[in-house]
Amino acid sequence: MVHFCLWFQEQLLITVLNTNFPLLTIPSPEFVSRLIVSNQCTVISRLCRIILDYSSVFQNLKKLQTPYKLDKHIKKLNVYVLDVCNALWRYKAFDTAQQTSDSILFDFDIFSIPGIRSKSVTSSLSVCHHQAFLGHVLLYLRKEMPESRRHSSLIRINRKRYFQFLRDQELGGLTDFISRLQTKTE
Repeated sequence: MVHFCLWFQEQLLITVLNTNFPLLTIPSPEFVSRLIVSNQCTVISRLCRIILDYSSVFQNLKKLQTPYKLDKHIKKLNVYVLDVCNALWRYKAFDTAQQTSDSILFDFDIFSIPGIRSKSVTSSLSVCHHQAFLGHVLLYLRKEMPESRRHSSLIRINRKRYFQFLRDQELGGLTDFISRLQTKTE
């Protein structure tokens, strides 16, 4: 079902990009928040590609100066971008101080839950520690790192090589999403 919903969003975006027809149905916050915790890396990568494509659609529609009010959609998309980037790259998925009132991520203090003692839980949704990417992390570390230095924290240092590895694994949506956001913020 998830892959069908992703396919629908992809087809909708293709239609809008090809025709400039402003038929916009941004995915719901519940849809995005559920997919970001998926245990399938392809789902997360496709979600990232969809968010990037929506960005392109809005840029095209703004250039055309359509009579449709895009501000509400653009604001929602920006929240998705920030939240997904906070989860996947910035280790701030559970940092409620970094979230806006429209945030799609967790809006409760996870550290108030009994049994959660370490703040390292904030990195649990990152591309280095997310359960969906652990297999890729292990393959990359085995391939690129000497046995004595295999630790997922070293991936951020070698980001370009890791991103190329993920592209080779058909996860270009994810790498393009993070690379584009890193370029904008640098």
